[in-house]
Amino acid sequence: MGWTDVFADFAATTDDTYFDSPDKLINQATERSPLLGKFLKASGTAKIIKGGERMRFQTFFDEVNTAVDYGGPNPTLSISNPQIVDEGVADWRFTADHMAWTDHEIGLQVNTSMTREARYRRIRDLYAVKEQRLATSIIKHMEDHLFAAPVESMEGTAGSVPFSIPCFITENDNGQDPQISGGDWTTTLEGIDPSANWSNQVATYDASDAGIDLTSGSETYPDTEAKANVLFSAFDEMMHLVQYNPLPMYEGQSESLNSPNFIATSKAGRRAFMSSLRLLNDQLVASSRQDPAYLNPLYAGIPVIYASKLDTAGLYGTGLATEAAATVKAPRYYWIDTDVLCKVFHDERYFSRKQPQPHPNQPFSHVMWVDTWHQLVCTERRKLGIISPVA
Repeated sequence: MGWTDVFADFAATTDDTYFDSPDKLINQATERSPLLGKFLKASGTAKIIKGGERMRFQTFFDEVNTAVDYGGPNPTLSISNPQIVDEGVADWRFTADHMAWTDHEIGLQVNTSMTREARYRRIRDLYAVKEQRLATSIIKHMEDHLFAAPVESMEGTAGSVPFSIPCFITENDNGQDPQISGGDWTTTLEGIDPSANWSNQVATYDASDAGIDLTSGSETYPDTEAKANVLFSAFDEMMHLVQYNPLPMYEGQSESLNSPNFIATSKAGRRAFMSSLRLLNDQLVASSRQDPAYLNPLYAGIPVIYASKLDTAGLYGTGLATEAAATVKAPRYYWIDTDVLCKVFHDERYFSRKQPQPHPNQPFSHVMWVDTWHQLVCTERRKLGIISPVA
């Protein structure tokens, strides 16, 4: 048996270091992709592992009042049975990645002149490098999808790309329709008409009054307390919008699941937020001033994190321009609640490894595939929001 076959047997029989449990995936995602890590952090198997042909959930848009007042004994009361629950559906998306090796690659590093222990260590080390590269590749691929520009093929069985955050959080049409190149979204979103109260929250701030300008070569940020308060007033408005407290008729709207987990923004957005914090430092800190770097800026205890994809993502306007090229050149802030916007994996294809096999057209190569079924699912858009600039 050649050393390539020995390596293939080792790959087929060795437990997966990174993907054999949700806990290990969460750890890897947290280390390699800060955004995906936020979705998976503190999540257990019950939350991120699902089954079934399609993902289904229920939400309601109307709170129909059927209570009546009456007087006297034995009244005649009308009876109604309003149907207020809507069902949402999301189709699975499928992603595959692989690791490959050649006879030359293995044979030149593992040979009979080595002791048995040395050969085992070398094979183990080679496999660990390839498996780590594979894990990083898959996680980064999923991270890149999170702020991808919406396309209509994300909706429905025929599509191949998973939903992205901007499908569910958009500044277009008061948060109703995801913005696509050349026009508006023309289909349902998870099977629900976006115009039927199926929309995210939107708050705005005047970019000029806030002192923010992202035009090329002349980036400016808030430089007075008044300008800083313009931005923070929008944050106050958004917190009011996403923290409404309806009667807990449905689990997704209960009071226990009522606060965003993080706020994602571009580098410019984080710098504008940090500049505003510095301007108000003496007001925000009663006893002593804070480190001016603000490595982990917060709003109401919610971390404001840098999502690098937002620096270059074309998400705004009919031409899908970047922040620096949009009609209003100023940062956006995405308020994300991971209790209602979840990254989910299928229980039958949770990073499922296939047996290593010789490459059909390259006789000196082996390949091992890893298959993953997953989707980004939203169960309540009204708990998600965006702070958007206006002229």
